[in-house]
Amino acid sequence: MTTAVVATVGERVRALRERAGMSQRGLAARAGVDKTTVQALEMGRAPGMNLHTLSALAQALQVPIGVLVGELPVPSGEPVSWAQVRREVEQLWEVA
Repeated sequence: MTTAVVATVGERVRALRERAGMSQRGLAARAGVDKTTVQALEMGRAPGMNLHTLSALAQALQVPIGVLVGELPVPSGEPVSWAQVRREVEQLWEVA
C-alpha cells in the first residue's frame, strides 16, 4: 500500500473507531492486533499493512473491509452482513 492509501485508510479507521466510541487500545484488543498497529495506521505510517489485519479491523469496527479501503461508503449505522464481509475479503484475495 502506498503512503497516501494508508493515510486514507487510517483516516477511515479513526473516524469509524471514534464513531463507535472506542479507544485505540479498545479497537486493537477487539481486532486482536497491537495498539501500535492501530496508532501507526491512523497516522498513515503503516505501508506494510496486510489484508489479515485490515480484515480484523473491519470486523472489529463492524463494517465491510471495502469501507476501510474506500470501495464502499461508510455505512449509516446499519447492521453488518458478515457474509458480505467474507465475500469482499475473498474478492480482495483474488485480486492480490
